[in-house]
Amino acid sequence: MPAPVDPPRPPDLPHELEPGDPALEDQGRYDELLISEPDWAGRELRGVQCDEVRIAGGDLSGAAMKDGGFADTVIERANLATLHAERASLMRVRLTGCRMTGVQWTESTLRDVVVEDCRMDLASLRFSRLERVLFRDCVMTGLDLYETSLTHVVFERCDLRETELRGARFNRSLLHGCDLEGIRGVEGLKGASLPWPDLVQLAGPMAAALGIETAE
Repeated sequence: MPAPVDPPRPPDLPHELEPGDPALEDQGRYDELLISEPDWAGRELRGVQCDEVRIAGGDLSGAAMKDGGFADTVIERANLATLHAERASLMRVRLTGCRMTGVQWTESTLRDVVVEDCRMDLASLRFSRLERVLFRDCVMTGLDLYETSLTHVVFERCDLRETELRGARFNRSLLHGCDLEGIRGVEGLKGASLPWPDLVQLAGPMAAALGIETAE
């Protein structure tokens, strides 16, 4: 019987938020805001921290964010395609209906995060640490989990075709109802739990990893 997986803690947001669209600056801190349709596309920012914020829509595509992050934040229907975040944290964050193609969240910490109904293909979480994270109903083809640590992480009904798993470290984590065709580094799934139908998909990659050939 696999050990239970702890769910993410939800964002802790005030009942009322002040509408605003801050002009982000390096090392800036932005709290208790409702930000509608921000245009932060292509911005290069360092040390920006957003706490208790709701972002509705908007364009963050191609932005570069280092050494900052979001806490107690909800992001809905935003364009985060090709956003590059390095050494940036997500703490008690929910992302829903976002476009996240090619997003890079590397060398970072994601703790108590829900990513739901998002397009996250060709994304990278290399060298990051994930704790209590739920991915649900997401397209994640070509996801890069190279040398990623995943503890209490759930992938539910996600398209994980062609995912890179070399060096990944799973602990008390679950994959359920996912498409796993063409994954690379299947041995990286050690420590994860999968239902039988999902395991059947892995017969080919597992055989290849073990050097087993198919007899005719």
